[in-house]
Amino acid sequence: MAADLNIPAVELKNLRHQWPGQAFTLEIPALQLATGQHLFVRGASGSGKTTLLNLLCGVLTLQQGEIWLQQQRLQPNKAAVRDRIRAREIGVVFQQLNLIPYLSVLDNVVLGQAFSGKAADEARARDLLTALQLPASLWQAPAAQLSVGQQQRVAIARALLGKPTLLIADEPTSALDADNRDAFMRVLLKEANDAGSTVIFVSHDQALARYFGFQLDMNRLQDGVTPVIAEALCC
Repeated sequence: MAADLNIPAVELKNLRHQWPGQAFTLEIPALQLATGQHLFVRGASGSGKTTLLNLLCGVLTLQQGEIWLQQQRLQPNKAAVRDRIRAREIGVVFQQLNLIPYLSVLDNVVLGQAFSGKAADEARARDLLTALQLPASLWQAPAAQLSVGQQQRVAIARALLGKPTLLIADEPTSALDADNRDAFMRVLLKEANDAGSTVIFVSHDQALARYFGFQLDMNRLQDGVTPVIAEALCC
């Protein structure tokens, strides 16, 4: 679906979710991100980051409230509908990357489109890999033969292949040193901007906040404070 700049790319309304037997309740009264805006989500373990991502991906059923992507209601909705919206509108870069080691680079990039019902767009996959500076000589190599940095580029290409409305990144820099971390961030956000994707990026690393226009501090939820989404001090 083409992005409509006149409506939020991502919108949460009166979100509330609690795990059985736990006192902490994830509550976000309202959150909106326009097309192309990027949100940095930080917080300690147990602050609700993973729960929020699972709700945004539609893999966890929301107990109360609504989640919208463009004009499509992701939650509440039937699981099959959530799966379809996720396949078409959401790209994810996982902490563990989740590449299939024995498949080629190119096959890893286009694999997700099989689940969205789209024909494999190998031309765009090649364009993305080229933009991400992954040599064509590696495109037919098994993913297991690539360096970690190269595998990260494959994961970015896979996530951005369908020009998703929402790109979710879950701690993808946790195993990187500072130089490689910053290089990864520049590549990820450049390609997301080129694709017109809104980014929600989760990390413990507060140093990454400078790359984002908006921040959400999940630690404040545990203190019973309504989360504040504010412009970062620098971009």
